[in-house]
Amino acid sequence: MSKKEKTSGTKVKTNSRASNGKSRVSNAKNKTKTTGKGKKKAATKTSKTTAKKRRASVVADMTTKQLHEFVSNHNWDFGNAPMRKASQSPKCDLGTALLIYWLIDPTYYFAEYSERSEVPRDLQGWWDFLVDIEQRVAEGFYKTKKYLFDPADYEGDDITYVEGKLKRPIPKEMYGPLYSGPRPRPPKVTRTQIKGMTSGELHEFVSRHVRDDGIHLFYAVLGHPELDAGTALAIYWQSDPHYFDAYRSLSDVPAEDRPSYSLMMKAEKLLVRDAFKSRNMAYDPANDNGIDWTRDEYHDPKRRTIPQQLFKRLLPAE
Repeated sequence: MSKKEKTSGTKVKTNSRASNGKSRVSNAKNKTKTTGKGKKKAATKTSKTTAKKRRASVVADMTTKQLHEFVSNHNWDFGNAPMRKASQSPKCDLGTALLIYWLIDPTYYFAEYSERSEVPRDLQGWWDFLVDIEQRVAEGFYKTKKYLFDPADYEGDDITYVEGKLKRPIPKEMYGPLYSGPRPRPPKVTRTQIKGMTSGELHEFVSRHVRDDGIHLFYAVLGHPELDAGTALAIYWQSDPHYFDAYRSLSDVPAEDRPSYSLMMKAEKLLVRDAFKSRNMAYDPANDNGIDWTRDEYHDPKRRTIPQQLFKRLLPAE
């Protein structure tokens, strides 16, 4: 989301959700939900800090429509300052505010903590951000309701889902007027089921699978004898190689991101060797359900190069 995380069932780019210190291995749904990518090198902070200030200042002059479009496409790598400005704008629509709220991932915080004093210091700003939006909604701060938003159907994903009980309840009004209750969760796929899939079913699985269920299943796909080149290319780009090109090797990668890095490198080796029986599954890394994975939004020093042939879209029998 911005490039979407491939986060759960839907694809959301790892930086489309709030990068708040939690590591949820994403696929772009990282909605891979990958929220929180480990700390980057200090050299990259100056350019990002400048960009954050610039984006935050621009928000103040946006119309209601522009605010909603901006929030919908925000890259959370630029921080939460622009989103705070948007949520505090008198032109912000209720639906826009609810979108910001749910992209921060309140179910994580309120399932882990019952009050602010329990929250780690480096995450308290996110807690305060959530509470501020709740208060504004309760006080009727958001005057328009043009952009309706259902958190149970965000790009096909129910982002209200939480395992177990919340320690702090989410106010009813934060679910929005369209909310009709949580969606049933589809059963998780197993390795045994992966083994019995055809090449088309493998591609469909990669297109829709929630990596929260286990990155090991993607390793199983890459090892499947019926793996198609297009499916491997999808796994590669949904692992977000532009994030990883800031690292020379596995040992340089933050520990929480190493499984995704290893998966990406396995896919890369297969693609470079062209080790596939078929090339029947179409995949365009520049237009993955509207996500352009080939666009580098990180602006970090590059320590490894993405093979040029992997930028090319793959069409059947091409």
